[in-house]
Amino acid sequence: MVAFNLQIAIYQKLQGTSALTQKVKGIYDHIPQHVTADNPSDSIFPYIIVGDDTHKSDDTDTELGFESEITIHIWTRYLGLAENKQLQGEIYKALHRNSLSIAGYHLISMGFVDAKTFKDADGLSQHGVQTFRLLTEQL
Repeated sequence: MVAFNLQIAIYQKLQGTSALTQKVKGIYDHIPQHVTADNPSDSIFPYIIVGDDTHKSDDTDTELGFESEITIHIWTRYLGLAENKQLQGEIYKALHRNSLSIAGYHLISMGFVDAKTFKDADGLSQHGVQTFRLLTEQL
């Protein structure tokens, strides 16, 4: 199934976007292990997490396909939401209607669905969430 290969492709695309990597401390598929409620280290902010996703069959009579939605999370400690929104802009430029190399699959389309920014419940962090929809077919 496309899920694992798609996550790798999105991660590689973001890692290869210097306008983004110059502004963040890391791009992960998990919250960095040394960050806990008891140890909310500011040294790893801002960072991005690639992960949450859903996949549905989008087969035709002749092709095996998937409709996927992948969510990108942005975490900052900037006092306002400006830094988070700026990072969302860089992610948008990297992914919306752009190309993507996915092992074993052909990307038909990739586009922005929605975004939101809000203060996190910890009272210290700003959280941004973006969703992108992708259509793929198996090679």
